[in-house]
Amino acid sequence: MSIKIGNLLPGEEITIRAQMIQPLQVVNEAWSFILPVAFYPNYSRFGFGDLGRYPYKFAYAITVETLEGITMLSAPSGAEIEYESSGRFATIFNDEPDRSIQVFFRSSDMLKPQLIEATNEQFPEEVAGIISFTPNFDDGA
Repeated sequence: MSIKIGNLLPGEEITIRAQMIQPLQVVNEAWSFILPVAFYPNYSRFGFGDLGRYPYKFAYAITVETLEGITMLSAPSGAEIEYESSGRFATIFNDEPDRSIQVFFRSSDMLKPQLIEATNEQFPEEVAGIISFTPNFDDGA
């Protein structure tokens, strides 16, 4: 991923926001989200070596949403977590991230079969859907 910004004068600021939706893998009985390295700014291409010398700021916020509640959430070091009062939402904030951003979480509904649909106001004629199945090993008794 490459973003080029032009016509930005010295001292001016710009905020770039990106939203990403992707299927999650189950790792060690928890959902696993890894932010792809393509989202990280590559300052070394512009002659800036270590993190302390970067002239730009890179921060992230990851929102975790579940249907029935978050039962476990693990965030990268240095990140702050804010939970919504219902326990169904949590947001992870970090304004000094490491090169590896990986989040693990469990929800009380992750082992139940589900059919979920979502719509977007910008595309009223389109519906996104996901169906998940949970293996059941019944011995027939």
